[in-house]
Amino acid sequence: MHYKGLHKIEKLDAYKNIRALWLECNGITRIEGLEKLVKLRAVYLQMNGIAEIENVNHLTNLVSLNLSDNRLKKVEGLEGLIHLQNLDLSGNSLATIDDCGDLTKLPSLSHLSLQKNNIGDHEHLFTFFGEIQTLHALFLLGNPCCAQASHYRKNLVARLKALSNLDDRPVFEVDHKFAEAWLAGGAEAEAKAR
Repeated sequence: MHYKGLHKIEKLDAYKNIRALWLECNGITRIEGLEKLVKLRAVYLQMNGIAEIENVNHLTNLVSLNLSDNRLKKVEGLEGLIHLQNLDLSGNSLATIDDCGDLTKLPSLSHLSLQKNNIGDHEHLFTFFGEIQTLHALFLLGNPCCAQASHYRKNLVARLKALSNLDDRPVFEVDHKFAEAWLAGGAEAEAKAR
């Protein structure tokens, strides 16, 4: 149902067994009409006009959700998505780490893209992501915080123990070892670890 010029999600109740729903590149402004589709594992709603995450927290089987290139200003309404692993929120209007607070309520989140938003408050960046220890891949490029934060890559690699990919580069076990040494004792400790 992508590229169909749809403005509303409706009349899907008869399809209660579907596992994936493609609704990208339409004119959808609200997430609705998914109440009966509790078996959904993947929903693709990128490139619409959605301004609020709503009416999805009953989709407890959801593993992947793509809401990139919409008009989101806040990450909310995701409580209950205990199996959600892949979340793409790139290209939205998120401006602060506080706007992303509900990400810490996703116990299975492993792949997160927040690229090309306007997140600029680098002061809380490392503490916030340090709370999401399930992350394997994190994409933040295109946000002011990446350039503003001191030792951006080292700080995130040191704090996220399961991280295997950060932005456009892989993270290896040795990267974790060096970053953790740096965090614990500065440049001298990192040099000794190397």
